[in-house]
This record gives sequence, C-alpha cells and structure tokens, in this order.
Amino acid sequence: MVVVEKLRFPTGTATAETIVSMFAEGAMALAQARTLLILGLFAGAFTLANFFIPQIGHPTITWGFFGVAAAWGFSLLISPLMTGAGILIGPRVGISLLLGAIVSWAVLGPLALRAGWVEGPIMSYQTGPRGWILWPGVAIMISDALTNLALSWRTILNTFKRGKAADELGMEPEKDRIPNAWWIIGLGLGTTATVIVAWQVFGIPPWMTIIAVALSAVLASIAVRSIGETDINPTGGMGKVTQLVFGGLGQTAASATSVELMTQNLMGAGITSAGASQSGDMMQDLKTGRLLGAAPRKQLIAQLCGISVGVLVAVPIFQLFMRAGEKDPRFAIGGTEVPAPAAQSWKAMAEVLSTGFENLPTHAPWAILGGLIFGMIMPIVRRVVPKKVGTWVPSGLAFGIAFIVPAYYSVAMFLGAMMLVAWKAEFPKSAKVYAIAVASGLIAGEGLMGVITAVLTLLGFGAIT
Repeated sequence: MVVVEKLRFPTGTATAETIVSMFAEGAMALAQARTLLILGLFAGAFTLANFFIPQIGHPTITWGFFGVAAAWGFSLLISPLMTGAGILIGPRVGISLLLGAIVSWAVLGPLALRAGWVEGPIMSYQTGPRGWILWPGVAIMISDALTNLALSWRTILNTFKRGKAADELGMEPEKDRIPNAWWIIGLGLGTTATVIVAWQVFGIPPWMTIIAVALSAVLASIAVRSIGETDINPTGGMGKVTQLVFGGLGQTAASATSVELMTQNLMGAGITSAGASQSGDMMQDLKTGRLLGAAPRKQLIAQLCGISVGVLVAVPIFQLFMRAGEKDPRFAIGGTEVPAPAAQSWKAMAEVLSTGFENLPTHAPWAILGGLIFGMIMPIVRRVVPKKVGTWVPSGLAFGIAFIVPAYYSVAMFLGAMMLVAWKAEFPKSAKVYAIAVASGLIAGEGLMGVITAVLTLLGFGAIT
C-alpha cells in the first residue's frame, strides 16, 4: 500500500512534511511550540479553576426561555478542550453537530416527552427523552459508517489483490525490513493472550475470540486502505460489523444470559475496532517513515517501546477515572464530564442484540428506521453531488453523535469551528501557521489537568460552595 500503490495516507504525509519544515524553518517551529505551551498552561489553569468553581466554565441561566433551553442542554460551555476540538474538526463537522443537536434536543426530545412516549427526567437514559433520542442517533452513526464502507467496494476488492515479492518492489534493504518471524510470533502470542484474557476475565468462549481475531485481520486491512486513500479510519463501522456477527453467534448459544451476550458482543467489537484503529495509526507512521527514510524495523521497535509505556500509563489512568466516578458521578465514564458517546452507541447496540427490540421505548423502532435511512442518504448524496457541494453535506456521524451527547458539547465545538472560520477570514496566514498549535495546546492543557482533578477528587477535594 505504501511502496507499490503509494497511497497518500494524508496524516502520515503531513507529519513528514511538518518534520521537514521544522528542521528547515526552526524559528517558525519554535514559535509554534511556544504557542502550544502557552495555550496549554492557560487551558490547564482554567480547568483547575473550573474544578473548584464550576460556574466559571458552565454558567447556567435558569429564568424564562434560557432556563427552558438550559434544561434541554442548550447552555454555554466554556471548555478549552471542546474549543480546540472544534478548531480541528472544521466548519462542516461543527455545523453538523449543531444541526444534530437542534433536531434531537430541540425537536425530537420535546416531541417524545409531550406525546407521552417517555415520561421520565429529560436526561434519563432509562425513562427520559435522552434515552429515546439515543436510538435514532445510534442508527444514524451505524448507517453512516456501514454505507461509507459499502461505497468503498472498490477499495475492498483492491485490498485482496496480490502483489509481487517484497524484494522486487523497491522496498527497503533486507536489514531494514520487519522480519516475518517477528510478526508471525507476535500475532501468535497476541492471539493466545487475547483468547486467555477474554475467556478467564469476560467468559467469552475461545472459538468466539478466534473468530474476532480472524475477522479483525480482514476488517483492519480494509480500514488501512480506507485511511490510506481518504485519511478516514472507519473504526466505528468495523466494530458495528463485529457486533452484528457476534449478535448472531450469541443468539445460537441458548444457555447464555443477556449480560453474557452483551459482554461477548462488546468485547468482540473491541478486538476488531482496536485492530482497525491501531493498524491505521501504525500505517500512518510507516508512511511518514518511508518519506523520511526511516527503517521499518526500527520504527516497529520504537512502537513496541511506546506500547509498553502506554500500558503502564493508560490502565492506571482508566482506573483513576473509575474511582473518581465512584466519588463524583460527574467524572464517571458515561457521566456528564466523560460522556463517551461512542461507548453509549456500542452499549445500545449490544443491548438490542442481546434482549431484542421489545424493550425499546414507544415508537423508538420508527425513529431507528428514520435514522438508518438518513444515515444511508448522507454519504450517498455527498458522493454523487459535485465536490464543492459535497464538502457541505452534513456529516452523518457528527449529526448522530449530537443525539447522544448533551447539546452544550455540540454548541461548544460548533463555536470552536466558527472561531477557525473567522480566524482564516481575517488572518489567513496566521491561522495556517498557528491553528493546529493553538488547538493542540487547548486540548492537551485541559486533558492533562483532567488527570490532576481526578486525583483531587480521590483525595476528597471538590467544588467550593
């Protein structure tokens, strides 16, 4: 894919160009780094102040029209992380988020409550409007992902075309390549470990895990080609495909409980989505290395070192957030501060495939059908209309995500995207140089300070009343 077909891998190519630029123009790189550091410190300080005084970052007006809007999530969220994310996603996705928030939280949610389809609190997943609008949102995300996958049928077919021997293709010298024994042994050990952990910890039969690993090989290949051509890694679509497969396999196990079926469904999807996500990231790295003349063998060694450090850091931080969530529900995974929209969609999919549609809220199946149709139409429209028009066709994925997260997140990211639009309009040269540095600083500052505030929560500190 990199050597023969020379797929673009846009992010990997951009990274290589950035590295070359940094060494060629040291003064500009230093200015970008300084900007990132300053914005990171500002975002961290703001996040810490907001931890003790939440009204700073989320002021809420409770009177009149503004109070009603706030009850449905349309309040002002001042978040460096969301602002930075809005700068990175750009206007098309930002507008899609806002449109999705309006349709879901301002139209469908109130409609469901007024019609009596749900009767619980607005933000309740179990009995309220939030639990009702979740379903069309999930349907839109699934349909959009799978339709984009189907539209890439040429990519899928090309994935399985065989190439020439490596030494005939102009690849790196033998001493710089990754030996076959490395990945074969690594795949064997990794599969064995996955089977054991899935069986002993999650109760998933070994044969199901082996199917998930085999399926991930196929889906990851498709995902890598997709990211090489478009820079979009359809991880969500890969996971949903596995959920559907495991849903069918799980129903054949008559002795399995609904909880066991959901566990099998989610963990199977986790295996394939992780394979797709990590394969895409790794191939971006290898594209960068190819352009810069780095040896793939050394890149793999560096990646293995990164994995070792990542395991030691990521798992304790996950446990930290879990414990912080036990003390303060805001920081629970799936709570207001960590909504985890993708996890919510996977959870909903697993519940349906394990318990059936009879447990859905009133008229939710019709909403799901509408979401599936909408999610299917958007990618098709974007593909058939002229390219200039297609860039403004709403993103079905972003539109659906807005159904799942509170509206103020979508509004905050939309405002960040509009800041980028205004910046480019008034100072295009400055925006081109500093936009990514500004966004990265805002995201990193709040994200890193989030770990510190989680520690403070564990130590018993909280908002000042």
